[in-house]
Amino acid sequence: MPQGSAHHEHATNVNTNPGTTTRMSTTPAPQHIVDKVNEKQMELRQLEQIANHSEQVAKQLESLSKHFKSLSNNAKKVDKAFTNWHTVFRTMGMLTDDTLNKGHPTIVKLPIHDGEDDKKQQ
Repeated sequence: MPQGSAHHEHATNVNTNPGTTTRMSTTPAPQHIVDKVNEKQMELRQLEQIANHSEQVAKQLESLSKHFKSLSNNAKKVDKAFTNWHTVFRTMGMLTDDTLNKGHPTIVKLPIHDGEDDKKQQ
């Protein structure tokens, strides 16, 4: 067969017994059928690549989703911490000398000892 020619054989198979095939005739397949088979094989390879890439994208999106959930939970924790600090700063703002001297009913002044006062008293 000359090089570069696209002669393929077309075989007709007949199943007489399960698992066996008998070759009835061998004729060259028309070129348009050979071209169509090659085109479909290329399409199959491309579809397999698309399926593999789609699977990888799905896995990456699942991972990204988990990271976003984690970020969301951490943002809620930061929000709670900032809310608590707002309360601390508001309370500190209430602790002016005038407020303490007037005896604000909701503020209790507790003395803090660092241990040196105890040494001085001994």
